[in-house]
Amino acid sequence: MSIVPALRPVNQPDTPETSRLLLDESVLLTLTDPVERARTANEIAGRLQQAVQFVLQVRRDALREAADLGTSRPELARHIGVTASRVGQLLTEGRRAATRAHCQRVMGGEAR
Repeated sequence: MSIVPALRPVNQPDTPETSRLLLDESVLLTLTDPVERARTANEIAGRLQQAVQFVLQVRRDALREAADLGTSRPELARHIGVTASRVGQLLTEGRRAATRAHCQRVMGGEAR
């Protein structure tokens, strides 16, 4: 399965509505200029990285919320198809990310 950005008019700004991703590799594969194909692939990779980071944060937040509501790690693991140990890692990552974000807001800089 391949994902490429939807085509939009050049003069239209990149908004949430115009930056949606489509499952269609033909747009990328039809570019005959290798430099243009590399540039486009690079842009797609950046968008995908942003999308992945967003989705992973949503998963961590949802796991934290479910755990706070009393759902056990083994039960969460069963629902999402990972081990209870992995759920523990994800919950820890979520706490660290929240702490970093809080420090950045309070200190106005990068948390270490």
